[in-house]
This record gives sequence, structure tokens and C-alpha cells, in this order.
Amino acid sequence: MPSPRRRPAGAAASLFGPDFTAEYGALWTRYTRRISPGVARLLRRHGARSGRVLDLGCGPGTLAAHLSARGYQVLGLDRSPAMLRLARLVAPAARFVVADIARARLPGADVVVSTFDSLNYLHRARDLQRLFGRVARALPPGGVFLFDVLTPDELRAGPPQEDLVYRSARAIVAIRIERRRDRIGWVRHTVRTLPRLSGGPPPPIEVHDQRVYAPADVARWLRAAGFTPRRLAGYPGVTTQPGRAVFLAVRRETRVSRRSSAGTRPA
Repeated sequence: MPSPRRRPAGAAASLFGPDFTAEYGALWTRYTRRISPGVARLLRRHGARSGRVLDLGCGPGTLAAHLSARGYQVLGLDRSPAMLRLARLVAPAARFVVADIARARLPGADVVVSTFDSLNYLHRARDLQRLFGRVARALPPGGVFLFDVLTPDELRAGPPQEDLVYRSARAIVAIRIERRRDRIGWVRHTVRTLPRLSGGPPPPIEVHDQRVYAPADVARWLRAAGFTPRRLAGYPGVTTQPGRAVFLAVRRETRVSRRSSAGTRPA
């Protein structure tokens, strides 16, 4: 069977459809529950003990629930309506909006977070650079931007191709992972979600393409956007994961211009 065609950034609104959302949401929830206490500690450590939090690519709302319970006002953005239906149940105190973070206008916030490599769904470097510029304009001086991204080390963390199967009470999920070590570097997940009891047509195949980004490039683009970035060893209390870089960037006092948010010419 031929490999599915790569989709451009922003074209994958059907990703995380109803069949896969519950299964992936459970995986996301396990990861986010591990990092959430460390995220809250980092925010408090940098003076953000309350205020407005913008959660980009918020998924099933686990981090939003954790931060809402600690007094933050959380707005989550995600392009999957199915994910946000789950998020509204998980975090009823937060607000959620269906939006593509590659293009959405970002409201003002005191903190911006993005976890579980959501930013790797931005397939073009210029889209990530422009997002950094929009985040800088949404934050006040001293505002915190905390996120993680997959890096080229992820391409060496496993074989070029592997197949995984997850089983739950309601479904069987088969995932083929392809790590493509070309000039840019991609991780592709081809997902088949098979309900254990189903008399209807087979569910659609989801193809998740994520571009990896070198930490040095990410740091340079953050500085160009008006941040002082720092790469962390990981989220506090969580073992460092090979291939994942965690950044904490603080908005500088200087004015951020629209031109500066573009950074260097993207690939």
C-alpha cells in the first residue's frame, strides 16, 4: 500500500477524529498528569502564580484542568472538535475554542503553554517562527512561554519503522511509526483505530506528520521574536525523554516588531 501523501500544515482538521480521540486522549492524559505538577511549579517559580493561561494544542484538557484547579484562568485552543468535547468534560472550569494554532489570533495572556509536542504539527519553519512572534505579542514583558518539541534526536531514538498495538476495553489501535532522516526530518504516525464491536464501515486511517526541530534553531527563533529562552533538562519531576526538548522562554522588555517575529529565512 502506498504511503499516504503528506498534508500541509493546517490541513489536518480531521486528525484526532472521534474514533482515535478517546484512545489518544488516554495516552495524553497519562503523560500530562506526570508533567502537570512540574509545569505549575515552573510557572510559580517565574512569578506566574495566577492569571490567564493560553494552552496551545490543549488536547483532552488534562493540563487545563490541573491549572484551573490552582486558580489560573485557562483558554485552550485545539483544531480537533472531538478533542475539545472531551476537554470540556475534563476541565469544565476552563474555556476551549476550536482553532488552528498555525493561524489563529492569540488573545492576551500572562502565560502560554504547549505540551506533548503539539508544535511539531507546524510543518514549516516560518509557521513556527510566526507563532513565536504572535505568542510574544500576546504576552506582557516578563510573561512566560513554556513548551516542548521533538528534536532530531527523536529520529535516532528508535528504528526507522516500527509497529505498535494498543488495546483497551473499547478499541484496538494499530500505529505504524516511520522516522524519516531526510534533510528536514519527520516522524509519521499512521493510525488505524478498530472498535472491538462494530458493524459499520471501517474507521478512516489517520496520518499524523510531525516535523522535528533542532533546539539551536528554536532558541534562535525565540530570541528573534523577543524572548530570552532557556532549554530545560525536562519538566520537574519527570525523567528526561530522549528526542524531546523543553523550553522556558521569558518575554523581554523590548518591543516586539512584526518584522522581528520572522527571524531568519525558514526552510
